[in-house]
Amino acid sequence: EEIPRLRLGVGEVDRQRSGEDLVDFVLSEFREHERTEVEEMVKRGADAVESWLRDGIAEAMNRTNG
Repeated sequence: EEIPRLRLGVGEVDRQRSGEDLVDFVLSEFREHERTEVEEMVKRGADAVESWLRDGIAEAMNRTNG
């Protein structure tokens, strides 16, 4: 809560994953069929960072999460 950060989603997580299995999922490479979605996520993340730097975090969150 004290440190502002940008988080990008990694998709739906199987609720039965836990521990190292969950870590492996989060840190694994994206699959080929996810390429378009990942490219859009990275573009939206970059836009959010630019907005954050230019307009402040509150405006960036409103614009990105709205």
